[in-house]
Amino acid sequence: NCSPSTNREHNTVMSAIACLIAPVCYLRSLNTLRYTSMFSIVSMMTLTGVILYKVVEKQGGAGGDPESNSSSSEMPPRDDIVLFNTDVNDVLSAFPVVSVAFLCHFNVLPVHGELERPTRDRLKAVVHATMAVATVFYLCIGSAGYLYAFQDVTGDILNSFGKHDPAVNVG
Repeated sequence: NCSPSTNREHNTVMSAIACLIAPVCYLRSLNTLRYTSMFSIVSMMTLTGVILYKVVEKQGGAGGDPESNSSSSEMPPRDDIVLFNTDVNDVLSAFPVVSVAFLCHFNVLPVHGELERPTRDRLKAVVHATMAVATVFYLCIGSAGYLYAFQDVTGDILNSFGKHDPAVNVG
């Protein structure tokens, strides 16, 4: 139920993003994407830092952004934290998401071809390092989001903040 001007703005932004990303899709070498990868890592670290900043701000009683969609500005009691879910259905429904998030076999052969002196051991080292970095980032941003919103997150942590929050917009 968006207004026509909101749809137009959304379509304009999506078209601009598609125009920026399209040339990257046709590159012959993965080596040219190394700066894009570093930018992605820095972006994830920035977003994690912003969310942790919001956790501290919320904990300190600043109340956060008045436009926030969060139902409460106070931190719930510590016994509300659920570290491990014991409901089998929830675990089984999360498994495909986690599996797809760590799925990288589509890029293994192109990465192997880009390595200097490609060997199985060097490829395994790259895959293990990549998985370690991805795991650390998922744990960091997941923990930061959980500390910020607990059970109040509705699928996307960024929806918990106001649209005009400068720190979150930078993140």
